[in-house]
Amino acid sequence: MLFSEYLHEKAEESRHNETVGYLIIIIGSIGLVLLLAGIMISVHYTKERGWYMKEIHKAHSVEEKTKNPKEIKFRTRVKNKEKESLAISP
Repeated sequence: MLFSEYLHEKAEESRHNETVGYLIIIIGSIGLVLLLAGIMISVHYTKERGWYMKEIHKAHSVEEKTKNPKEIKFRTRVKNKEKESLAISP
């Protein structure tokens, strides 16, 4: 093999390595963008879920306030009896 052929092979290998390097940079950039997008979407859906839970809690408290007072007293009496029975049992 002549020295000039060796230099041509090395130049071709260098171009190939340069192309591979650019592709790795592009894939890494896309991967980073996808990673950041995934994190942002996760945070968004977490906040959205928190909002839904807060609204469910509000709706539940409104429902409790509008219930029949006799039903609330009955429930309280039943809960108190359960607590008493647990306190009495060994």
